[in-house]
Amino acid sequence: MLRPGGVLGFTTIHEYNPGFTPDLRSAFHSVGAPYPNPFPQQTHNQGRWYDLNWVRENLLQHGLEDVKVDVTSHTSTVDDAATFVSRFGQIIEYIRNAFWKDETRRKFEDKDRLKESLIQHLDEKYKGEGWKLTWTMIIASGRKKSA
Repeated sequence: MLRPGGVLGFTTIHEYNPGFTPDLRSAFHSVGAPYPNPFPQQTHNQGRWYDLNWVRENLLQHGLEDVKVDVTSHTSTVDDAATFVSRFGQIIEYIRNAFWKDETRRKFEDKDRLKESLIQHLDEKYKGEGWKLTWTMIIASGRKKSA
């Protein structure tokens, strides 16, 4: 509940966010596992929070004033391949459960072995060193009309 004159601000992932996708895609392909293309930036069907114009219109339709919606990118550092696979373990599970057929799940039934294979690929790709991930985000804000 926002008071009159109160400000709402949030960030959400942009539809063209690279993030973990390039590295997970190459790691999955290296072991012969499918990767969703495109990878959905939103895992529910409640609006289009990845779409800059939709976010703007939605805030305006809900009666906010001084609506500002912009896109920005930033980078984060990954120390090594094991850290990457650990950090995105839930995404790996989501892909297994939401996008793979039963046959593929059975092929990669040993989750630890799958993760070890992904780590090996990323270690080779980045020569055992860390790397940067680029994230593209929507930054939005608006003020509730005063009474």
